[in-house]
Amino acid sequence: MPAGRVRSHVAATVVRCGVGAAHHRVSAAELAAVLRGRGERLTRPRMALLRALVALADDHPTADRLLAAARVTDPDLAESSLYRGLEWLESAGIAQHSHFGHGPAVWHRVGDERLHLLCERCGVVQHVPASALRASFRRLVQTYGFTPLPHHFAISGLCGACGTDGLS
Repeated sequence: MPAGRVRSHVAATVVRCGVGAAHHRVSAAELAAVLRGRGERLTRPRMALLRALVALADDHPTADRLLAAARVTDPDLAESSLYRGLEWLESAGIAQHSHFGHGPAVWHRVGDERLHLLCERCGVVQHVPASALRASFRRLVQTYGFTPLPHHFAISGLCGACGTDGLS
């Protein structure tokens, strides 16, 4: 099966079984079962990374934070193994990275259908459902033939506490 089809199939399986759904906190064992079902190898470093991703799921962890968390269960985990593992999880449709401003990439599970709003002044990150902008995205597709991929970057602006003085 081509990589794109594998990725979309795993992502659909993950969403179907409730992984990433707001009402169901997925375990590393559930993610591992989905991956094993697709024939993926789950080495000790990969399992350590899955556990770390689940443990830090609500925190927008950077690769450095994931490495520290993964080393709790696998103290010998090499940084290069972590980065290969993150690429593997992304290609398998389990995790994806986002960029919040000028800092390092942060990681989260696929199926978390939230967009990130980043305040340029105070740095707070707010979550909004992807459906909040669905009509705007549809207009971009219909008018310009452009399909946005909104999970890759946070939407920058000013939060309610910082005001709207920079907007005209």
